[in-house]
Amino acid sequence: MRYAVVSDIHGNLDSLQAVSEAIETQGVDRIIFLGDAVGYGAQPSEVMDMIRSMADASVVGNHDYVASGKEEPVYFNSYAKNAVLWTRDRLSDGERTYLAGLDVSAEEEGFTIVHASPLNPLNWNYLLSVEQAEQNYDAFENGLCFIGHSHTPAVFCMDSEGKLGFESPGQLQLKEGCRYIINAGSVGQPRDGDPRSCYVVYDAERQSVEFLRVSYDVYAAQEKIVKAGLPPYLAQRLALGM
Repeated sequence: MRYAVVSDIHGNLDSLQAVSEAIETQGVDRIIFLGDAVGYGAQPSEVMDMIRSMADASVVGNHDYVASGKEEPVYFNSYAKNAVLWTRDRLSDGERTYLAGLDVSAEEEGFTIVHASPLNPLNWNYLLSVEQAEQNYDAFENGLCFIGHSHTPAVFCMDSEGKLGFESPGQLQLKEGCRYIINAGSVGQPRDGDPRSCYVVYDAERQSVEFLRVSYDVYAAQEKIVKAGLPPYLAQRLALGM
């Protein structure tokens, strides 16, 4: 079984369309979505329509959760708060109900999916360091957990002796006896200095994980953000991968 794992689209339809076209060439059997369909970008409804049609399994992200009305953006910065409230006002009742009904985490065959972290997932904690990742290994039973949220591709590996390390994203052969937390990066707003969309292909039979980058029309996405009246910074950052 081959899986495409995508995360953090954030209303960026141009990036999702480019990634969808790339996925079609990868021979995947299932598409997994790790949350945050909306927020920041100018086309939340269009992204929701597309991800609902293409994803075989989805979990909720923090921007989805707030846009649904289940939580207020009290911990969001001003840019994120402005965008998520703009998004909430433009979603239909049905779209908000759909987001509100998404699970916070889910199990696929042999791996776990969650937006932020397997430990207390509704706290929306970031896993940016080995120390932060270490606290989460007891919170899932599988050998593999896919996360998003930070928009930064990352691989945390715990060996059979409990030693935890960080591995560089790229082409990865999973090691027998090791357990992994893998951040799939972001389709719609990468923050690792590379503006290209990022997603992952996981081959369960070969036990391999590949991080893939896809170029898209950043300028088109930027124009839509500015035209919608959203903060210009949200457009500017797309070109910087930050």
